[in-house]
Parts: sequence; C-alpha cells; structure tokens
Amino acid sequence: MIRSFPVLLLACASALAASAAAPAGAADLPPDAQRFNADSAAPLANIVSEFRLGASANVFYTRDREDDVFVNPEVLFASPFPEHTNLFWDELLRPRPHVGGTIATDGGTNEAYAGLTWDFSLTHGLFFETSFGGTWHDGKLSQPWYDHGNELGCRVLFRETAGIGYRVGRHWDVLASIDHASDASLCDKNSGLTHAGLAVGYRF
Repeated sequence: MIRSFPVLLLACASALAASAAAPAGAADLPPDAQRFNADSAAPLANIVSEFRLGASANVFYTRDREDDVFVNPEVLFASPFPEHTNLFWDELLRPRPHVGGTIATDGGTNEAYAGLTWDFSLTHGLFFETSFGGTWHDGKLSQPWYDHGNELGCRVLFRETAGIGYRVGRHWDVLASIDHASDASLCDKNSGLTHAGLAVGYRF
C-alpha cells in the first residue's frame, strides 16, 4: 500500500523545481561538458535536466529480502552551480539535484528521496554516475523477535547510488545502477535497503 507516497514525492519535486537555478551559457565548454545543458529555445530544460523511469529489485537473499519489483521514477534538475571550462572540474563541482521514488508493487517498502547526482565521462558515450542524499520510507522500524522483515531503525535514511550508463544520441541514456539506504547505525536497528536495476532517461 503506497499511502501518502505520491503526495510526498510531488511536494519534493515542486520544492526543488522552484529552487533550481537556470544554468549559464555553455558556449565555451568542451562538447562533453555540454551534454546536460539546455537548449535556449526550450524553457523547460532550464529547470528540468532529465526524466528517468526504471525498475529494480532487492539484491540480497536474506530473511529481510522483499520480493517486489520496484518502479523507479526520477527527475534530475539542471545544476544550479557555476560552470567550469575544465571538463573534470565541471563534472565534479556541478552535480544535478534530483528527486525520485522507489515504488513497491507487492507490499514492500516505498521510498521518496532527494539528493545530488554526479556524472563522469569515461569514453565516448559511456559514463559513471554516483549520488548521495536522503530518503523517507514507509517500512517498519523494528519487528518482533519472532517475525521476519526489515528493521530500518529511522524513518529517514541516508541514500547513495553508483552506476554505469551509456548515452544514446543527444537525448537518451540507459543506466545500470545499485542503490543503498541505511541509518549508518544512528538508530537501534539498521537492516538497510539495497536495490539493483535498470533505467532509461530522457535528457531535455
């Protein structure tokens, strides 16, 4: 049961969309550094950089495993940070804000998350991606000793991801990634949540 998850996700997206600043012109950047910059004729791209939709599953076979297929919508916003002419520094110092969700299809744990995403070019079309932020979930914080299931400890967790992607033309990319959420043992319980999956993105 997803409960108030869509309302929370919409609120997160609205708040970040309102605060994300439009990036400056990128005429002097190397071609690779311009891959997420907006076309000046497309006002939407001054705020929204990319929309993704993916699917994932739990990767650890333990008693805490959830057997759902999870649906993963995500919005990445144009970076509000100043541009750099050096490609490496531009990629390192200009992460993109993101909001998204992990939606269970069979009674598992739903998440609404936000954070920052970094992309690093590897070869032509191939890139490495990582992100860091926080996530809210509707899972159980603890369980009776005789029961099975996650014991997530805190209602809000740290969340980090890593993935490898490939850019298909100007607008599309595909990404294989893994994400992990936990409370870093700041609460009494810390089962954590870990998913691996695939996503397709459309860049504006």
